[in-house]
Amino acid sequence: MFLVSDEARYVTGAEIVVDGGLTLKCTDR
Repeated sequence: MFLVSDEARYVTGAEIVVDGGLTLKCTDR
């Protein structure tokens, strides 16, 4: 599971893992 690894944390900021990608949609406006 890459998304829950420390490497993914610095790539995604762990936001995607927490809210399921809602942060991505919010920052895409």
